[in-house]
Amino acid sequence: MKFINILTSISLVAALSACAPTRAQYDALQTTLEGSPKVRAQAIADCTKRHWSSERTGNLAKLMNVQEKQAKSTFCNRLHGGLANGRITYEDVKSVWSTPTPNMIRVMQGR
Repeated sequence: MKFINILTSISLVAALSACAPTRAQYDALQTTLEGSPKVRAQAIADCTKRHWSSERTGNLAKLMNVQEKQAKSTFCNRLHGGLANGRITYEDVKSVWSTPTPNMIRVMQGR
């Protein structure tokens, strides 16, 4: 269970904080999410429980073309799904703190 908590923390760092994970952390997270639907489901559940500001929620809703009440769950599902299937690369994750890549935007928009 401790390992799952670590992976969840890494994924939330990638999603919500100001410091990028290392390449090794990204690789471990991607491999785990890819191979374990239960871990991915737990990571999504933990992600959606986080408190977000109304500004962040509103901005994400606009980016993803969803209603604000759907923003958190849509974001968390697309983030963890993109990580699990390899559509979100390490470079995409690193770019979030400067200028998101076109690929990251496409994944967040469900394209």
